[in-house]
Amino acid sequence: MDVYTYDALKKISLHLNAKSKKDNGFGKTCQILLAITFCRLGFKVENYLSQGVDIDIWNHSQYPNFSVEVKTTIKGTVQLGEKDVEGLRKKEYEGYKTAFAVLLRDSLSGWLIVNAKGIKYGNIPLTRLNTPTRVLPDLQKEVNQVFPQGKRI
Repeated sequence: MDVYTYDALKKISLHLNAKSKKDNGFGKTCQILLAITFCRLGFKVENYLSQGVDIDIWNHSQYPNFSVEVKTTIKGTVQLGEKDVEGLRKKEYEGYKTAFAVLLRDSLSGWLIVNAKGIKYGNIPLTRLNTPTRVLPDLQKEVNQVFPQGKRI
């Protein structure tokens, strides 16, 4: 992610947080932009802003159907709730592959897109997610190439 995008996201989240007692402006904004990115990559997309999983993506010529839980963090860890893991487990029964998309808030490194199968809930170090057996490298690369650049926000 470039510096312009990061600055724009910070401004949007500050505005949203000023109107809400919940500190979810940044994360929800990133989730919406990630859903738009999946659309640009050719997926059909369902973006959920309330309960359950965050994004379902399907009908792509190169990728299976995915159910994605979106997280942002300011640390080297990410908090995965029991409801997050259970929601993805339910989607597996519906035939979806499952993934976590994690954006480190104070970094310009972009999205980490990983296979969620078998991950337990709790406070997970990013080093445990960012491994060759977890990362979905092709999807991650495409997302980070298409994710909004600041000059287009």
